[in-house]
Amino acid sequence: MSDVRFRVSSGLKTIIGRELITDDFVAVFELVKNAFDAHAKRVDITFENLGSEDARLIIRDNGKGMNKDDLEKKWLFVAYSAKKDGTEDYRERIRSSRVYAGAKGIGRFSCDKLGRHLKLLTQKSATGPTCCVTVHWDTFEEDAKKEFTDIPISLATSRESVPNLTTGTVLEISGLRESWIVTSFFG
Repeated sequence: MSDVRFRVSSGLKTIIGRELITDDFVAVFELVKNAFDAHAKRVDITFENLGSEDARLIIRDNGKGMNKDDLEKKWLFVAYSAKKDGTEDYRERIRSSRVYAGAKGIGRFSCDKLGRHLKLLTQKSATGPTCCVTVHWDTFEEDAKKEFTDIPISLATSRESVPNLTTGTVLEISGLRESWIVTSFFG
């Protein structure tokens, strides 16, 4: 008898992204929940260049942000949730009865539901490096026989900080999959 292992097709991304998250508003809500779980006190949702090829959705929070280690060991670890296994913010949980909004480790795939490209910028401290993750979701769809883990994701660090961000995360989603119509509530 020999041990065998599951293999994971690159098609998993579509199943836990666009197929599981069926509504754009739910996808945005999932990303806002992630910001809430990162202790953000403010989340800004901005649309830029709607109606053009350069349309973008930007979700910016002032939560605790991530460093390179957080990105590699948590954000890029599919279906892993530090909130669920209790390793995230354990000291804070002792002092408070704070309930986390998300715990499945798949909310990040809401970005795929919303657009073809993601640029994630994040800072864990005002003096630390800025990390940038770039994901081109369509590359996961080019060959379903490719292993999920064989699809390259760009991760870079920079000493330049994100303007007006001490700590937190900025999600720049482009190649929007749906047309958005934004109306004003003020007349």
